[in-house]
Amino acid sequence: MEMFWNGIERKGACPAGGGHDGHGSLDFSLPHNVPATPNSQDGWGYCQNCMAMFWNGNTGRKGECPGSTVGHSWQGYPFVLPHLNDVKNVVVTLHRILNDNTGDDPGNGLEISGRFDVARLCFGPEAGKLITLGSFNLFDRPGSDPQEIIEGTEFPVERDQQLMIFPGEFLWITGKLLEQDTFGEDDLGDRDIRIPFDALTNTPIDLGVFADGHDQRVIVTMSTRVV
Repeated sequence: MEMFWNGIERKGACPAGGGHDGHGSLDFSLPHNVPATPNSQDGWGYCQNCMAMFWNGNTGRKGECPGSTVGHSWQGYPFVLPHLNDVKNVVVTLHRILNDNTGDDPGNGLEISGRFDVARLCFGPEAGKLITLGSFNLFDRPGSDPQEIIEGTEFPVERDQQLMIFPGEFLWITGKLLEQDTFGEDDLGDRDIRIPFDALTNTPIDLGVFADGHDQRVIVTMSTRVV
């Protein structure tokens, strides 16, 4: 029951004997190559002998390794592991997409394509540079397969994603919507919203109205919930 790197055919050495077995386990995405914060510890890596994660911050002591008599031997990325001090577990939900007005589009519906994503943002080693820590999709419809939405009705999405946001980080929401019709592809607008840690609450997210120059209007409803 330990965390190990499962990225190659060799599975290292398990304390229970043989190599590790990752069948039935979740795939974890851990931040790396980013600075430590008050809520995360650097110095973590995986051992090239047993493939298990271990703390490499003590130069004089590497711990016991089941794959080597001399202890763990660091390899791979320098991982930074978050710990739960003042963390906010935030659930972001994309609820629905409403056709508020079809405008001069033929018929009584809009053919909507586009995507919405959510991610964590933190400041990287370079001053003022933000780094993305994990990105998750909530809606993705290509122009070749748009979603038709009749005027005055909504397309229910009700898809959510939980993210752990730490002090100093941001919840990042990006989105873009297009409308496909016989006149071509209409750009309904895009969004780039960054919500700081302190502002994350149980509240709707105001994305504004997505519209083009032909009175086509779409309203997207999203919310955040701290659990």
